[in-house]
Amino acid sequence: MYIRKFKEEDAETVSKLVGRNLLEVNIKDYPKEDMIEFANYYNPETIKKVASEGHMYIACENEEIIGCGAVTALNEEKESIIVTFFILPEYHGKGVGKALIQELEKDEIFLRAERVQVDASLGSHIFYKKMGYEYRGGIKNSCDGEHYEMEKFNR
Repeated sequence: MYIRKFKEEDAETVSKLVGRNLLEVNIKDYPKEDMIEFANYYNPETIKKVASEGHMYIACENEEIIGCGAVTALNEEKESIIVTFFILPEYHGKGVGKALIQELEKDEIFLRAERVQVDASLGSHIFYKKMGYEYRGGIKNSCDGEHYEMEKFNR
């Protein structure tokens, strides 16, 4: 496995990867209609837009894309956010997410921020906790039952 920066020609494959996660994994915790809507939202053009707003990384095994994640500035340079973080379902629990987070945490957009936020899904907040992210304000509280606001401080 290796991790590299996103290239525009990855957009179609990454879009399908995100859609698979939403419709196979996240659908267990969220309404089907919402997941279909999100899967349609994360089309190749949206993926390119997300990548252009920050730095997106791609996890690959051989030449197959098996994961993605991006870090982008939030509000100002003192805060950043991790977005569009997905791993192919068959690679969950195999260290891909950990390696991808570690790569994102070396990125300049991550490093310059004093605080980095991630809006963790109901099924992923435990992963982020293991990676050193804390519940915002130290309170484990899902926002409207939809996600957990989590954060990590660099300073």
